[in-house]
Amino acid sequence: MDQITRRQEIIQDNFFKHLKSKGITMSAYALANDLDRTLLSKWKSGVSNMSPEHIYQAASYFNISVNELYYTKNELLRIGAVEAGFEPQIPQKIKLFLNYKPFLRKPVILIFLFVVISVIVSFVAQIIKLNSDYFMIVVFGMLTVSLYILIRYLKRIEQFIINYTDDIYYEAKPLKQVSVKLNIYSRIIMFILMILLLVFCILLFTQLEASIAYIMSLYIVVMLLQMMLLIVSVAHIPFRFKVVRYDNQLDGYDLSLLILSFSSFQFVYILFTLFATTLNIPILILSCLLYSLNIIDFINISKYYNQYEIIFDAHGKPPQKLYQDK
Repeated sequence: MDQITRRQEIIQDNFFKHLKSKGITMSAYALANDLDRTLLSKWKSGVSNMSPEHIYQAASYFNISVNELYYTKNELLRIGAVEAGFEPQIPQKIKLFLNYKPFLRKPVILIFLFVVISVIVSFVAQIIKLNSDYFMIVVFGMLTVSLYILIRYLKRIEQFIINYTDDIYYEAKPLKQVSVKLNIYSRIIMFILMILLLVFCILLFTQLEASIAYIMSLYIVVMLLQMMLLIVSVAHIPFRFKVVRYDNQLDGYDLSLLILSFSSFQFVYILFTLFATTLNIPILILSCLLYSLNIIDFINISKYYNQYEIIFDAHGKPPQKLYQDK
C-alpha cells in the first residue's frame, strides 16, 4: 500500500476523532480557522488531503503536538519507548478481530442461503395461512430470526494475544480503482424502482381484499425501511473504500448485506403472491428487478472487500490465536 496514502488517512482520522472528542462541528472548526466547510467534507471522504499548513493549524487549534495527529496511538507508544532510552517489556493484550474473509470469497453461497430461507418461509406461509389470521406476522418473525442467525454467524470472531503496541487490521490492495459514482448510480436506480413499487402498491391497495391488503401493508413498511437504508448507504459510500480499516468493520459490506436481507422480505412476497394467485405483473417485474440489482450490488461489494488483506503490524512476537468463535 502507498505509505503516503496510509499516513494521510491516519492524520485525517485523528483530526476527526479530536473534533468529535471536543464536541466541535466541522462548520464551527471551518469558521474558527477561516476555511471552507466543503474542504473538511473532502478530508472526511478522502477526496482531498490535509496540507502541512492545515496539520499545524489543527494541532495549534486543539492544543496538541503534531505527532498526535501524525501517528496512531500504537506508534506514539513506540516513539515514547524509544525516546525514553530503553527497551521496555511490552505488555500484551487480547485483540478481537472480525474475519469476513471466508464469506467475501464466496458471496454466491451466501445469496443461495438467503434464497433457501426465503423459499422455506414462503412454503410455511402457505401452510399456516389457513390456521391464523396473523400468519404474516409469524412469517416475518421467522424470516427475521433466520436472517439474524445467519448474519450473526457470518462474522467469524477471532481472538489474538498481541503486544500492546502492535495491531491487526484490514489493508486494501485493490487491483482496480472503485467507481464511487457507479455505486451511487446503482443506489439511485434502486431508489427509483422502490418509488415505482410504492406507487403501484398504493394504487392496488384499495382494490384488494382485507387479508391481502394486510400483507401488502407489511410489504410497504419493509420497502420504506429499505429506502431509508439506501439513503444511508449512499451517504456512506465515500467512506466505504478506505485503504486501511483499523476498527475491523467493513461498513460498506455490512450495509449491502443488510439491504440484501431486506430484499429477502421482497422475495418472500414475490413467492407468496405466486403461490396465492394474487399476482400483479408490474409489481412482480419491479420486485424482481430490484432483487436482482441488490444481488449484483452485493456480489460487487464482496469482490471489492475481498481485496483487503489481514495485516499484522508486528514489532515483536507474531500473534497467538486464542480460539475461534464461529
